[in-house]
Amino acid sequence: MSEKLHFITSSGIKNIVGKDLITDRFVAIFELVKNAYDAKASKVVVSFNIDNSSETKSLQSIVIRDNGIGMNRDDLEKKWLHLAYSEKKEGQSNSGRAFVGSKGIGRFSCDSLGSNLTITTKKTNDPIEHILKVDWKDFEKSLEDRFESIAVDYNYRKVEDEKLGTSYTVLKITNLHHLWDDDAIIKVSDSLQRLKNPFNEDDGFEIYCGADITNFYSSFSQIPSKYLVKSNISEVLRDKSITIETQIHDKIVVDLFDRGNHIFTLEKDNDTILKNVNVFISINYLTTSAKATFTRRMGIQPVNYGNVFIYRNGFRVSPYGDKDFDLFGLNIRKTQGHSRYIGTREIIGYIDISDQFGIFKETSSRNNGFIENAHLDVLKDVYMDYAHKLLERYVLLINWGENSDTATEFSFDSVNTSEAEKYKKSLTSKVNGGFSLKFFSDTVSFEDNNPKKKLEQIAASLPEKERSEVSRVIDKFEDLQRERQEQERSLFNQHQTITALKLQNENILKRRSESEFGEQLSHHFPAMADRLKNAVIELQALELDLPASQSNQYYAALRKIRRTEYELRAFKNLLLNTSIDLRSPQVINWFDLANQFIRDKNGAAIKLNCSFSSPDIVPMWDIAANALEVFIMYENFFRNSVEHQATYLQFYFENNTLIISSDSTPILQENLQSIFEPGFSTKANGTGIGLNQIKTFLNRLQLDIHAESSNNIVKFIIQQRGGSNQ
Repeated sequence: MSEKLHFITSSGIKNIVGKDLITDRFVAIFELVKNAYDAKASKVVVSFNIDNSSETKSLQSIVIRDNGIGMNRDDLEKKWLHLAYSEKKEGQSNSGRAFVGSKGIGRFSCDSLGSNLTITTKKTNDPIEHILKVDWKDFEKSLEDRFESIAVDYNYRKVEDEKLGTSYTVLKITNLHHLWDDDAIIKVSDSLQRLKNPFNEDDGFEIYCGADITNFYSSFSQIPSKYLVKSNISEVLRDKSITIETQIHDKIVVDLFDRGNHIFTLEKDNDTILKNVNVFISINYLTTSAKATFTRRMGIQPVNYGNVFIYRNGFRVSPYGDKDFDLFGLNIRKTQGHSRYIGTREIIGYIDISDQFGIFKETSSRNNGFIENAHLDVLKDVYMDYAHKLLERYVLLINWGENSDTATEFSFDSVNTSEAEKYKKSLTSKVNGGFSLKFFSDTVSFEDNNPKKKLEQIAASLPEKERSEVSRVIDKFEDLQRERQEQERSLFNQHQTITALKLQNENILKRRSESEFGEQLSHHFPAMADRLKNAVIELQALELDLPASQSNQYYAALRKIRRTEYELRAFKNLLLNTSIDLRSPQVINWFDLANQFIRDKNGAAIKLNCSFSSPDIVPMWDIAANALEVFIMYENFFRNSVEHQATYLQFYFENNTLIISSDSTPILQENLQSIFEPGFSTKANGTGIGLNQIKTFLNRLQLDIHAESSNNIVKFIIQQRGGSNQ
């Protein structure tokens, strides 16, 4: 006999979506402010109210009041009290605004701040003011209680005639969980400056914050301007910084400004997956003058304010931009060439994402950034390739007279071509993205900033005897410059080697887990990986007719599941069979790792082999990389070979070249370029993920990959850039 059963919701769900989910009190306030924004408010006040009647004058309540559309009883009962209900579609238009929330749990941030909540609200032309009181402790008495069975108090009252045309919502939170002293209130105000994009002009949403505001001022018009949270950084930095702006939509357009002067405009077709979102990047390189002005006007040093903030639909995504958060690995990269690369200490800026389709989703806790997906990976690459590196090259030229992605000095060998012309040509090279040049200022000159040119100008005005002395100084200068570059490369290599050896030594000295722990890993990790693999297969088998935006999300989710499966297998193998520290990138030998991968595949359905052209080339494959990423790359090649009916897979290491070959199903010549594109697959139910992942990973390491297919042999050829092949 069959019957229908139903889920039962325990009162404990309140903690899960409330104070246990949002543990950061500042994030809790942000969520409530964003709810006011979604309610079409033009003003919101966050007031920390003191109990002046008590001897200690302790903080009694937090009041958050807005002039949004308000709610009636029906809204309170069917929407606000409806767990996880949201009539908002995150990202879609809200009277000219994009909704910034859609999970239906942001209101439970009140639980993170205090035990009691009173909501007072009304809609325009509603003569009734509605009052809802919630005691969150009522939901904590017994987990046996059903969530929906616990009552909350509702009341109402008639409003005065002068209030009839108004609408508002007031949240009063009492029995607070935290101590809110003056420093904490100042920190809230400072953080709210970054919640809305401080680089943009006023957008019609005002935030007020301070102590006792609602105790003394009953209307927004009465609140003094000192409580208005405002910070227009663009005004502070205007004409004092070097700014690069990159707009990504149908086209990718890059503009660079040097202290207010427009230097160039680049344009190219958008060939990335970021087509359903508008992305605007604005990064300021802070000159000495800009740093001094910022510190004087803002009362804080730029390095302590933050670096590259990310805003989605107008609101900040934490923790991007925090002082110690480096999403793009800029500071690690800077250690590779101190004078050539720009780190987070030298820049301040933002990435603004207009996302109407929910492609970029925040984690539920709201303070851990975006959920990892293919779009976030591409955003990182786009930032580096089409903003940061272009800014670096310009700054390098005006400071040192160099133009390089490596350590080599820009060569000005043609007496008829100025440095500006050389730089102009470099902007449209393939290595810089294949842009077309739409504008280049005819006033740009780098000669004045080149130390060698300055010495030559001095020499030209001197008598012959002194001129020869200056010429010797110029020659010495060039020798010293080359020596500096060599020393810089050598120091970086030594630093990488020392860091890797230190990490490996620490790992070896640590006591390995008992064999029982290893057996548990060997059993459970592959089992979990198999379940994930089967889940991907089942999802791929579904014949779904999804719109483009949802299809992108669907395949991004598949990509994440598949990658997790690969990571579990690789992590188990590396943890149990090697002494490699998996916490960070380090110098590893790819040949040795390939052999370890093959040993792990003992008994596989196809024959695996790893060899080299000469023992001397093995050290050439000591490359700084994440061992887990390399192992996953090998797993992708292995899985592709098996799925395309190969009988063998070979890893062959040459000088600067790795050839992965198999007798897989041949690839059509017209598909050899397309197979690395996201979403492209030669398999009926393929995700088109693996090879795109591999290419993205290799590109970060300055490695190239291409495919060849002939004589029933499929080859994937990985080459170290700048190396010669044997």
